[in-house]
Amino acid sequence: MSRIYSIDQQTSGDNHAGAKAPADVSEICRSMGMESFPFPTQKYAIPHGKKEEVLGKVWLLKTCSERWKKLERLVEDGDVVLVQHPLYGTRAALHYIPEIKEKKKCRFVVLIHDLESLRSGISGLYAKSEKTAELSDNELLRHFDMIICHNEHMKACLTSRGFDPERIVCLEIFDYLTQQKMITPRRHENPTLVVAGNLHPGKSGYLYDFFREQEKTGRETKTEMNLYGVNFDRSRADRRMHYMGSFPADILPGKLDGDFGLVWDGPSAETCTGNTGEYLRYNNPHKTSLYLASGLPVLVWKQAAVADFVLAHHAGIAVESLYEADEAIRRITDEEYAALCAGARETGKKLRSGFYFRTAFQTCMDRMHSE
Repeated sequence: MSRIYSIDQQTSGDNHAGAKAPADVSEICRSMGMESFPFPTQKYAIPHGKKEEVLGKVWLLKTCSERWKKLERLVEDGDVVLVQHPLYGTRAALHYIPEIKEKKKCRFVVLIHDLESLRSGISGLYAKSEKTAELSDNELLRHFDMIICHNEHMKACLTSRGFDPERIVCLEIFDYLTQQKMITPRRHENPTLVVAGNLHPGKSGYLYDFFREQEKTGRETKTEMNLYGVNFDRSRADRRMHYMGSFPADILPGKLDGDFGLVWDGPSAETCTGNTGEYLRYNNPHKTSLYLASGLPVLVWKQAAVADFVLAHHAGIAVESLYEADEAIRRITDEEYAALCAGARETGKKLRSGFYFRTAFQTCMDRMHSE
């Protein structure tokens, strides 16, 4: 009987979206009966100096060669291997995946977490090699039999690069596993947005821009923000920005308090700009899944790819500018707000069960079996 292997990259145990999303996929895979094939935690991922850079390359060469060769010995004709992208060691994967497919007649499915060729790192935090991103996103992905991407917008981008649309399946949204009890959202006296994630000014500059720019232009707002995460810059904060702390990703869904969860990115509150802001046109931010898994409706940039999902599932509202948030929230009646909470709650139940990955992966299997 054919087996399905899930390549699981081990992490340092940090509780953040970068670790949570792939860890959840790995857990869902185990519950589906897949066999875990671990890749160890990457050493020297962010090298400090030339020595660590060299050590990192040596470690990658040795580790990736050992792991891929072991996988080649394990797999047999008809087996399927799931890879979560990006996985470290792009050049090694480019060498071994085609070789394993040819020798062992197995198939490879890839789930995209990020396309760095679209995002190009995060300002002020880390940069990504354009050459590596090109190899990873435009060459390596072509060796997979099926690709699970985020949504129709990302699919269109891949198709424009020459990928076969019949080999691309849309996830729709990332699942979010948690045992925390769903919150019961309540309307606050002042419209209150929840912002969860990396609060570094390079990643979430709009936070610090929002109140400052309103004061400059004479705009008035009653909006407040409850912030959850790391790298909060108190020196640039406004009194209406309330830092609530940082919590493990599995615990956070039970801690949120606000009217809506905010899905925004980039340096500006006027619209989503910069590399991370523009990236919203293609990706499904994991914080969207966090909010919905919490039972919290979402306020999202109207041009974000994930806005299609949020609006279709009646789980939130969309605005062009964050400066519209105050009025948009106030226009909503209590009955409408209750309906949005219900939509978020119903969607959140699916996210907690792994529904979206299970469905997308089964679609991949069905298409491969039909060939």
